[in-house]
Amino acid sequence: FGCVAWSVIITFLPDYLATTCKIGAPTAALVTMTSGWASGVGIAVGASMSRCCQTTSLAFAMAGTTLGGMLAYIGLVASAELPSSHAWLYFVWAWSGSFLLSLTQANVKAILVNVIRPQERGTAFGFLNVADDVGKAFGPWLIMPFVSSYGRKVGFIMGLSAFVPCALSLGMIRCTITHDESVMSEMQEQEQEQEQKQKQKQ
Repeated sequence: FGCVAWSVIITFLPDYLATTCKIGAPTAALVTMTSGWASGVGIAVGASMSRCCQTTSLAFAMAGTTLGGMLAYIGLVASAELPSSHAWLYFVWAWSGSFLLSLTQANVKAILVNVIRPQERGTAFGFLNVADDVGKAFGPWLIMPFVSSYGRKVGFIMGLSAFVPCALSLGMIRCTITHDESVMSEMQEQEQEQEQKQKQKQ
């Protein structure tokens, strides 16, 4: 779901800012660059969060930041006709939205590492990347019927609302993550014991 919402930002944001928000192509490009820089900062900060937060708290944090980033971008899309003197708000919304949404990216992989056996991590990460690419590819196709029926502003807001089920899924990780991590640690201990026994026999 989150990838579908990201496709609104990646695919439509520059043109929406330049034409619908009427800030011009150069300013729209600067807003998009600001969004990219914020994503980089968010990934770096998110990686540090995974080191200092418990996984259960991290799940709630990811859900909250996803909703916060969604609201920031909805604010950007909804304010399509700001006066030119308030164009700086587009930079604030784009930076805030991308920063908050990117906090999740590094932490999702960190959580997967803790609940998947080493020999299966490649498959899990590959599936994650495929789902990410498919969601971003089909996102515009799924959103366009809403744009055609309700207009760009409402259609894009509906597309961004796909972050809601994404945030709910992240929050629900809290219900299972502790058990999954304990099971994984037990499996790793058993594998280590078996390896030691095999070495002793040799």
